[in-house]
Amino acid sequence: MEYFETPFGRIFQNWPYKPLSEVVFFQEGPGLRNWQWSESGMKVINVGNILLDGTVDINNTNRYISMGEFEKRYRHYAVEDGDIVVSSSGFSYGKVGRIDAHHLPLMMNTSVIRFHPLNYWELNPDYLYAFLRSSFFSNQIEQFVIISSRPNFGPTHLKQMYILVPPLETQRKIAVILSAYDDLIENNTRRIKLLEQAAHDLYREWFVEFRFPGHEQVPLVESEMGLIPQGWEASTVKGLSSYINRGISPQYDEEAECIVINQKCIRDGRLNLDLVRRNAKPVPIDKFVHFGDVLINSTGEGTLGRVAQVYQEIANCTVDSHVSIVRPSSNSLIDYLGLALIAMQERLALMGEGATNQTELSRSRISGLDLLLPSSELLGAFTEAITPLRQNVILLMKKNAILRETRDLLLPRLVSGELDVEELDIVT
Repeated sequence: MEYFETPFGRIFQNWPYKPLSEVVFFQEGPGLRNWQWSESGMKVINVGNILLDGTVDINNTNRYISMGEFEKRYRHYAVEDGDIVVSSSGFSYGKVGRIDAHHLPLMMNTSVIRFHPLNYWELNPDYLYAFLRSSFFSNQIEQFVIISSRPNFGPTHLKQMYILVPPLETQRKIAVILSAYDDLIENNTRRIKLLEQAAHDLYREWFVEFRFPGHEQVPLVESEMGLIPQGWEASTVKGLSSYINRGISPQYDEEAECIVINQKCIRDGRLNLDLVRRNAKPVPIDKFVHFGDVLINSTGEGTLGRVAQVYQEIANCTVDSHVSIVRPSSNSLIDYLGLALIAMQERLALMGEGATNQTELSRSRISGLDLLLPSSELLGAFTEAITPLRQNVILLMKKNAILRETRDLLLPRLVSGELDVEELDIVT
């Protein structure tokens, strides 16, 4: 197949390419100082809000500047609906996300650059989003990035980069194909959140509000944890677990078979296996994870106390020393203990000990958490009710992983013209 060499890679259609600055608006955020932070006002996006899977999570940080400061000095750094944001500093530079209306209002911090077309009749915004996620952009970043203790690139480098500009209708067709995958992923993500919320609501209804099936016939009795339903017991996390311990200090080798779950894998009460690393060091048998294990981030600032549960069989898998394993003592406790600890995340985050940035959640603190032990009949009924919801979450997460993989394989072939879309009958 005929191809053409360009400053950013090999393409298969004789499409023009232009300096990025001729067709794209880009702007880096200002350098804000610690004294400028406030507890409310204008939310500030930074590199941590752009996730590796391409989503934007503005809830995982709490950075604001006052509205007075924003209006006086930084209004022109406000992010707009549809802006594409790219991390430009740190070891995860080059992450790409997209701002939606529900993220706003928002402004940028340094190390975040926002992009949108200068002329929408020349450059389609969805195509621009595809190009910035492609190797044709990331390869150019690698040519200019300044390697240091904190790698970075900036607007000066962007002015030396290029973008491929096919005919507008071709751009739209490429965007429609890729957007179909993005839409399916987003729909599945919404379904995941609804299913998770239903599971958490059921846990709270039965085990916090005590409105379980037949609760009208069960009197409340005094216990060391206050009034609890008759037949239940006051216990602790240790009392419901067969094993509580930290993981290993890995010897990383990306060619090894053993996978290692780390702090980045645990977010939003879910386990993201896309972010695992690999370990060549022998692992004690008790530190391999099992189905039903509850994993808790146990060191650091910002991620401390995050919880996820292993709800699928994962072969040859362990956790690193920053993550604790809590293993339910019986199968009937898997769903109950998992959802109970996920519900305790905010409490766990406040239980760390030690200096700032080195806080730790000790095994004894996790073990000593008070927890009720419901009747065995109720635990059985809860497992029966909750299992289909949680299994569907795992199924949808696997579907999303396949959709992302397929989309990411298609993306460079579409943007390069290797897959020719010009003759395809696509409504744009």
